Amino acid sequence: SVDGYVTGPDDGPERGLGDVYRAACDDLGRPAGPVLVPPSPMAVHVADDPEAAWARIAPHALHELNRYSAWAAGFEGHLYDRVTDAEQARNDGFYAVLTPDECIDVARRLQAEHSTVLFKPLIGGLDPDVSWASFELFADKVLPALG
Repeated sequence: SVDGYVTGPDDGPERGLGDVYRAACDDLGRPAGPVLVPPSPMAVHVADDPEAAWARIAPHALHELNRYSAWAAGFEGHLYDRVTDAEQARNDGFYAVLTPDECIDVARRLQAEHSTVLFKPLIGGLDPDVSWASFELFADKVLPALG
């Protein structure tokens, strides 16, 4: 089995952290696994009306971000900062509520960057009907456009 390394969003190839990881693996006599740079955004939700969807999602996104922040607090350079309001959560780039056309554009951009869109219809505590509606839009409108 091989362990990989997931960088932070600000730890792209120019920072060389993948090279540090590979060198450490060499020093330990272990094979290096894949080095992955998380895409931005990290969690995509699809809705015909992103403003209305964000209003429903925001409290749950805030809760998730703050739970991850609390869990990761002991690790230097983690991805999750504590957020105090919905607008901060929306602007930090982790979550994106997109129309199907916007999601297609983001997916194509990420494909060009050799990455992928991370579709996340389920957010802790969110009404499953809201999640299901996002899933249906993704399946019916986004995936067919991407082939």
